[in-house]
Amino acid sequence: MLIPEVSEGLERLGVRKSDTLLVHSSFKSLGRIPYSAIAFLSAFIDYLSEGTLLLPALSYENVSDRNPCFDLRKTKSCIGYLPEVFRKNFGVARSIHPTHSVCALGREARSITHRHREDSTPCGPNSPFSLLPEYSGKILMLGCGLRPNTSMHAIEELFEPEYLFDGQLNYTIIEQEGICYDRPYTIHDFRGWIQRYDRIMNTNADNWIRQGHIFRAECHLLDARTLWEKAKTRLAENSLYFVEKEG
Repeated sequence: MLIPEVSEGLERLGVRKSDTLLVHSSFKSLGRIPYSAIAFLSAFIDYLSEGTLLLPALSYENVSDRNPCFDLRKTKSCIGYLPEVFRKNFGVARSIHPTHSVCALGREARSITHRHREDSTPCGPNSPFSLLPEYSGKILMLGCGLRPNTSMHAIEELFEPEYLFDGQLNYTIIEQEGICYDRPYTIHDFRGWIQRYDRIMNTNADNWIRQGHIFRAECHLLDARTLWEKAKTRLAENSLYFVEKEG
């Protein structure tokens, strides 16, 4: 579906039709628009006609120590409206991880999601978050600011700062064909810490972060390779650079 505000906004930001694009989003930030969420996502899919669209489908509120079961076919995302609409309505490929799965549609959908099953941490080396630089990928923060950037967890896992990991939990995994098995995973735990991934703006002296709007949503476009380079440099200097203590 053609929505000029979407196609023109993406073009102004520098998104190409062949890009691999990971979108973090706030649907409410768009304001009152005359389009459904399905139509809005369809406009992204149509624009990326030669590329791949990814949305995180994180489920850490729905899959926990109280309910340690992840069903690839049914487990809901807990991070907003658009990811759940994308998961349910577009025949997406979904990566296998109990709390940090990703849904994808397009040219590289399967190749960027299928290896996630090999990781025992949320954003390990085989996760879409870690693989995105290999695909010359980009990250669009659509109306949600720079803080909810899950790719930062993948970079943090390289450094294992004191706030990141908190032991293991056994999960039950149910795959697309109904295959069921149990597996231990290392979990993230940020209790007592506030994530400050917006501090990546402090690396923007060379304007590598592109800014613009789609409808009323303020947008930031990040090149994944550059993000990794800049964030790794800051974490090597100070492992607590992207967090602060609560209180």
